[in-house]
Amino acid sequence: MEIEIIEKQNQSLFVYKEGGLLFYSTVKFNWISRIIKIYNPYDVLALELKYGSFFQKSTYLILHQNKFMTKLISDIDSKILIFDNNKRLLTKSAHFFSLSHNFNYFFEGKIIAQVKQNIFSIQTKYLLNVNDENLELLDQIIFHLLSIKTGYSVD
Repeated sequence: MEIEIIEKQNQSLFVYKEGGLLFYSTVKFNWISRIIKIYNPYDVLALELKYGSFFQKSTYLILHQNKFMTKLISDIDSKILIFDNNKRLLTKSAHFFSLSHNFNYFFEGKIIAQVKQNIFSIQTKYLLNVNDENLELLDQIIFHLLSIKTGYSVD
């Protein structure tokens, strides 16, 4: 299944499946951190995070989560999402050495999704391809991707 993620106004990301909006994110910046909010298409807040960076160390603090939508996310960083009693989604670059920002998602040691960034576009655009047998993890993948990529182009 292919999902399209497009950056629009003010570093916000919008997630589309077959033209329909699934989720969107907003970001507010201050001097040392940013607040990232992720909403469903009906403007219900699913996840709110505070992102900070200190000497190449990024931290994400979960400020709010809608437990009916997020499957109890317990930890997020740039490479991992831990949810639902210690289940882990991991990211890894698509190639050992690459200038692209493409990467894969892994669950229980298997590739379950691929993310490709379109760098030849005016807008930042990502294509997320999730294996059909792993669609139950789609929302968690989207939450992680929006968490780490919202406001990314200013880092």
